[in-house]
Amino acid sequence: MTGRGSAILPVPADDARQSALLATTLRAGQAIDDDVAVVVSTSGTTGTPKGALLTADALRASATATHSRLGGEGRWLLALPAYHIAGLQVLVRSTLAGTTPVTVAASFDPRELPSAVAALGSGRRYASLVAVQLDKCLQHPAAAEALADLDAVLIGGG
Repeated sequence: MTGRGSAILPVPADDARQSALLATTLRAGQAIDDDVAVVVSTSGTTGTPKGALLTADALRASATATHSRLGGEGRWLLALPAYHIAGLQVLVRSTLAGTTPVTVAASFDPRELPSAVAALGSGRRYASLVAVQLDKCLQHPAAAEALADLDAVLIGGG
């Protein structure tokens, strides 16, 4: 993560319409500051999505602060799309920790959570979810129990 060179614009690989919309809206291909490592779209809940320009230093600082707050580096569950900031940050935190996240299906079925959490192995284990995912997990006892086995669960999104 040097932050030098071309910035990336993560888009959903399985949704050509959304990818094209984001590329157009966020002006992919236009010049931006050399320090920008990634352009992450906002959710667009208040209108047209906007591009948040993030540097490698900002991504790294966020990941480091998160690990510091949670008590150290660990293995992460990737339950959010990597083209959203919460999913992208799971990848950044995992990279900095020298680990590979355990990925759950894009459709997020809480019944898959116990095996995904088990696949994280031993040591510090974390997940980052949105409120809808948490609600689904709390309605399935085995998923709720799996979440309780984690060291921390970050909840974000609106």
